[in-house]
Amino acid sequence: MSIHEGDKTTPILATANLSRSSEGITPIQFIKDSETIEQKHVHHKLFTTSNTYFNFKGKAYHWKSHAALLEDRTNICLAVFRPIYKSEPRHRIGSVIFTTEQADGLRDMVVITRLVDIARSDEAKLTVSPQSMKS
Repeated sequence: MSIHEGDKTTPILATANLSRSSEGITPIQFIKDSETIEQKHVHHKLFTTSNTYFNFKGKAYHWKSHAALLEDRTNICLAVFRPIYKSEPRHRIGSVIFTTEQADGLRDMVVITRLVDIARSDEAKLTVSPQSMKS
């Protein structure tokens, strides 16, 4: 997955390897700072929500329930994602709202990790299981 600054003709900001070779872990390469992070997606279970964990520039963060980005040490919410669902379930858009001035300096990281989180979440929803193949 390539994430561009704008449309596909603009510079690439980051790439993410969405292969299933490392279940739940997605390496993201930020082109500008030559930094690679590993984003670990933990799918929801009966009594827990989905969370995505990663470290960026020496700090630990996580996307809680695909909706809020928290800095782990301080538990400060840096950004929230407000989804907008269109008539087609695969066409999901939304807005990222920054909640602190501190988050503004992390704009690219916030948006890129959110896009990768959406891709991994969508991927999990599309997984074919033996049960779904029975007709």
